[in-house]
Amino acid sequence: MTLDELWAKSPKGKNKKGESLLEHSVRVAKVSQSILRNLPLSDARRTEIEKTLFISSALHDVGKIAIGFQDSLRPGGTVWGRRHEILSAAVAKQICPELNVAGCFSILTHHRSIPADIETVERCLPHEQLPFEETSVWKLMVKELSVNKVALTEYLKALGAQLDLKWNIDNLDEGFHNIGVSKFYLSRTYQRQIALRSGEDLRNISLVRGLLITSDHLGSAGEEFLPIIPVLSDFVSVINEKELREKEILPFQERCGKIVGSGILKAPTGSGKTLAMLLWAANNQATNGRLFYTLPYTASINAMYKRLSCMFPQDTVGVLHHKNAAFLFRIYESEHSAKAH
Repeated sequence: MTLDELWAKSPKGKNKKGESLLEHSVRVAKVSQSILRNLPLSDARRTEIEKTLFISSALHDVGKIAIGFQDSLRPGGTVWGRRHEILSAAVAKQICPELNVAGCFSILTHHRSIPADIETVERCLPHEQLPFEETSVWKLMVKELSVNKVALTEYLKALGAQLDLKWNIDNLDEGFHNIGVSKFYLSRTYQRQIALRSGEDLRNISLVRGLLITSDHLGSAGEEFLPIIPVLSDFVSVINEKELREKEILPFQERCGKIVGSGILKAPTGSGKTLAMLLWAANNQATNGRLFYTLPYTASINAMYKRLSCMFPQDTVGVLHHKNAAFLFRIYESEHSAKAH
């Protein structure tokens, strides 16, 4: 099997070829960095997890190169029944020994949670597929990956070249044993104790895992880069132009624009509270901070969406309520209808 024949997902619609594993992995790695740049984190915190997230995003699906998984994606293929993410963690730890627990744990659990202790819990990693006991199931999984060693090597070289990452791929013949996470760390009973004893930061691990899952979903949807969060203070002139409409700014609006910290404003409908709020937000926005504007009625939310979309880049303004899909479709339909005429 060659690099071009490695798929991440089965063909859709009339396509005869599935999604390229290399293209998917590159896209997920790139979108992970785009997400990270848009988070309201300190520079120190962002630096702390950046490399871990990038590497784990790049290697999260490398276990899919196992021949059984690839066969399952082909027309007429049957469900493989093995967890590719366990193999992915093992490969990642072997070719990138410096990958920490947060990275390995994120790869390992980006689809399934840690194994159940007693009762059967759905969507958990199966005990028998983990390499702690070197079970026959695990040995078979490794064998199915080793069958595709040429494609695996080609894939890792191409992935590293596209993302400017270096791996140690000279020891692929040694087999895979270490998934980078201890047996006890995957225990629901002992996980917290082991984490505290080892000094691992559970918050960082949770954050990297959540970001990897989000990146995988966005990458699967074809996204590679996310729009930059607008800096509201850069839009003060636009806000004033759209809201004041050549009127003078009112004293309470000007005062709100100078408040640092929390504030409460009570004013009648139509008095200019929206402008006051936007000026306050522009003066209080944290780095990459989002603005959430909540309203009690669907109609008023829709109206506010249109209002804010005239001030800020449209792809940075969103709307959320139980009928938002229908509302956005109507906007899309009317815009395309107007263009057609």
